[in-house]
Amino acid sequence: TDADKKEIELTEGVDYVISEWTHWTDEETKEDKHTATVTFKTNANYTWSFNYTNKAGNSLDVENNLSIGKSVTPFTFTVDDEDPTGSISLNENFWFELLELITFGLYSNDKVDMRATYEDEISPVIVEYYKTDDTVALKEEDLEKLKKEGKFESYDKEKDGFTIEAENSNERLVVYLRIADYAGNVTYISTDGFVLDNTLCEITLTPVTTTDPVQPVNNIYSGDVTIDV
Repeated sequence: TDADKKEIELTEGVDYVISEWTHWTDEETKEDKHTATVTFKTNANYTWSFNYTNKAGNSLDVENNLSIGKSVTPFTFTVDDEDPTGSISLNENFWFELLELITFGLYSNDKVDMRATYEDEISPVIVEYYKTDDTVALKEEDLEKLKKEGKFESYDKEKDGFTIEAENSNERLVVYLRIADYAGNVTYISTDGFVLDNTLCEITLTPVTTTDPVQPVNNIYSGDVTIDV
């Protein structure tokens, strides 16, 4: 099945391969040994079993008479070698990959809403994010180090991200999203730099004064007026 428990149709020889049987006799027990290898190649959640009947008509009691060695769940397991996918957004701006350059070219004087989407066709996923004001784009190895240091926060699906109001915080930020499936495949996505600022601009105009000739006189100039801004 896939992650939504929908059945996936598998074809022998393509999605799974059963090897030829090999046979030998154990020298100590004199028992016949038969071995075959089943290789599951397609990404899926597998539930399977088998039966065996010898030429004398004796069938193997799989449930009560089968050695599984150190395997925990030999008949229920998942094969998943594909990275999960997703996106991250700040307001109406979307990203789908890890950026190599941060420019801080986005602005708002109101608020910023961070939202994320994520998907894995086979496995459940764990989603976390890291918010920073660092102007240098972080690489995967940098982010894995931050993950080990506990810097990432869990993405709350119920809250669906976070919102920062400009009246409460003027800041610049970059958000990194980490999507990890249960098979250990990890995808990182990052936003570009975003500046949140509701502080009003201040402009000061200062007329330039001169001493030769003295300008202005009674706030009156006799020529062009130069103003420092």
